[in-house]
Amino acid sequence: MRSYQQTKAFYLGGNYTKKHFDRYFTWHRYPKAFWYSLAITLLMIFVFAIPGFGWLVFVCVVLLSLVCTIFILRAKSIPTYRQYDEWLDMIENYFGGHSRDRFRREHSKTVPKSRCMRSFVLPDSDLCSRYCIEKLVCKEEKDCKLRFSFVVFTFFYPTDRYVAVYTYRVNVLNQYEVVPEKYRAYSYAHIVEFKISTGRTSARLNNHVYSYRTERVSLHAIHGLIDIGAFSGFEPVGSNAELVPRISANLDPIIDYLNRIVHSKW
Repeated sequence: MRSYQQTKAFYLGGNYTKKHFDRYFTWHRYPKAFWYSLAITLLMIFVFAIPGFGWLVFVCVVLLSLVCTIFILRAKSIPTYRQYDEWLDMIENYFGGHSRDRFRREHSKTVPKSRCMRSFVLPDSDLCSRYCIEKLVCKEEKDCKLRFSFVVFTFFYPTDRYVAVYTYRVNVLNQYEVVPEKYRAYSYAHIVEFKISTGRTSARLNNHVYSYRTERVSLHAIHGLIDIGAFSGFEPVGSNAELVPRISANLDPIIDYLNRIVHSKW
């Protein structure tokens, strides 16, 4: 079984560091300074070329090449959203193996097939204080999807007598905060159903605070509702709601799968 220290070492020794992801979420790939520098240099080349100042034109061309090289190298150092998605897939696969090893060691049983759910935390929402997140950012990409710097992975393992749940949270801007949350087991005798529960919260997106209708996966137990993971989807409500991106999570396959297991064990 891999230890928590080995888990941290895995992240810190991965292909992308905190610096890479900080640039992805907070920097523009080609900032305004690049376009200003490009326009000014081209203008200088045009102005100096008219009176025939060849040596000045040469200097400007060299300067233009230097500016372009610097910004192209800088842009290549920033992961694309596809590379970020591939990194998350790699992390999910790693944690899937980690939780299987842990399950096998602690219970000495054949490990059932797991289902993984990803969830997120909205900036400045009530969950930020719960997870003690000092810096949380998100970014809307060209594919119109929001990507978050804080991701919660939840793995479900249905056994003969209970559903085992392993949850891990990853803060890509502080990879020392790769934290495995405590393992939980829910007996079928205490489960009514798995469901998507809705709520309300306020959060900050695009430098504005809005109200949101949120969705979370919940376990309806005989003694009440138990929220699992973080937010799975959200929809802005109120004024200017059309200006804010939204996320609709397709969690029906996971919910249906877990409920079929639960009903078959009753």
